[in-house]
Formats: sequence, C-alpha cells, structure tokens
Amino acid sequence: MKTSRGWGRDDKIAKDDWETPDYLLKYASDLFGPFVLDAAASDDNAKCSMWYTEEIDGLKAPWVHKTWCNPPYKYKVAWIHKATEEMYNGVSSCLLLPAYTDVKIFHTHLWERPGVTVHFLPGRVKFIKAGITNTAPFGSMLCYFDSDYFNGPRQDTHEKAMSGLRTDT
Repeated sequence: MKTSRGWGRDDKIAKDDWETPDYLLKYASDLFGPFVLDAAASDDNAKCSMWYTEEIDGLKAPWVHKTWCNPPYKYKVAWIHKATEEMYNGVSSCLLLPAYTDVKIFHTHLWERPGVTVHFLPGRVKFIKAGITNTAPFGSMLCYFDSDYFNGPRQDTHEKAMSGLRTDT
C-alpha cells in the first residue's frame, strides 16, 4: 500500500471520508459491539451489514442498536448530538473521534457524561483511502453511547445501591 506523507494534501485523499481500518473495527466490536449499522459510510468502505451513505444522511435517518460511526470530522459536533439523541431513544452507538480533550464539546458532551464511555486509543490510527494509508496527525478515541445505562442493568444496580441510603434524619 502507498502511504501519503501529508494529511489530506493529495486531492485523491483530501475528502473527509477515510475508511476505518479493519483492525480498529474489530477492537471496537470486541469492546462495545458487534455493530449492525455503519452510519457514515460509502458503498466502498462500509464496515457493517447495513450502512448509510451521503445520499442517506445518517444525521437524519434513524439508527439501529448497535451503530458504528467514523463520521466526517468537520461535522463531529453534529454526530455527537445525533449519538446522544439516539442513546436516549434506546440505541447504543460508538463514534471514532479525534481525541481533542481541550475543546468544550469534549467536556460538555463526552467526558464523565452519564451513559458515555470514552476509550483513548494508543498511538495514531492509520486510515485508508483508495489503497493509500495515512496516519492521523492526532490521537483518536472511541466514544460509546450506551442506551442500557438509562434503561438497563446499570440503572437497576444504581437504584438498588441508592435504596440502602437513609433519607430520614
């Protein structure tokens, strides 16, 4: 495989639709999957048995339990909002995102947010496009939006733990 030296410098690879490497999807699936829907894919790089393309906008279409998403990073805030909305509607999903921990959205919507697990990836992801691999110039993280947190075992466990607390003084 060819390797490009610059992130997005070549017209062939500049568009924001890099393919998730298979090893990374397997790793994410082992942690949080298996995944059924790829919410931001193309016909050439879909990673699940069902997928949405640019024509079927994954930001507008309903997701299914469990959804994988390596979104266009320039629209990452919209995808974070969509994953949050779907989580409240009973759909768990996992987003592959740049590990920008210094931005507001990280602290308001991801870090220590109920139902969201942030898993930092070691090293840098080597994305693929048109047979060319390119190492991201930033670290990456998996953000898992767990719908079970609100209506599954975790809630029951929390309620049982809270039931032992005394409220009368």
